[in-house]
Amino acid sequence: MKAMTRYLPTTAASLAVAAMLLSPARSLAEDKKHNPTSKLYVAQVGENEAEINTGVRIENLADKDVRSAEGTTIQVKPDAKPAAVVLSNSTGVFLDADTKVEIPKFMQEPFTPNRTDLETEPSISQTQGNVVHGAIGLCTPKMVAGSSMVINTPHASVNIQGRKSVVQVDDN
Repeated sequence: MKAMTRYLPTTAASLAVAAMLLSPARSLAEDKKHNPTSKLYVAQVGENEAEINTGVRIENLADKDVRSAEGTTIQVKPDAKPAAVVLSNSTGVFLDADTKVEIPKFMQEPFTPNRTDLETEPSISQTQGNVVHGAIGLCTPKMVAGSSMVINTPHASVNIQGRKSVVQVDDN
């Protein structure tokens, strides 16, 4: 018992130092988890009518889902209602029925989430998307200098300069 009370202050001090050293690592992980950049937000999707492939698993999308966008594939099933997602750079994406879109790259610099200017992109972003089949509608904010958005199809590659665009891929 005497030995335990003798080591108790040293153990408590060691635990306090470990907590201080580990708390920044925990807060960095928490910040990365809650960071609003490079995300996609599901605005509207019919129940069990669209899926997201994260590279790890395939899951049904649901309204108000928040996902990391980079490296994902979204597929809206045939005869489904159209889906709508919003990227964290304020780009709205409308996905028609029977549409498959891959997002191999979506990187965005950090930004303050409580901004008021919604007409301009919140920070520099680099977006690359592949429309495998189907149709998408894009509505982008005014893109800031240094940003790029490239949409690839089996037939062409399109550099989106901003505002409203439609990309449709079919057999023709």
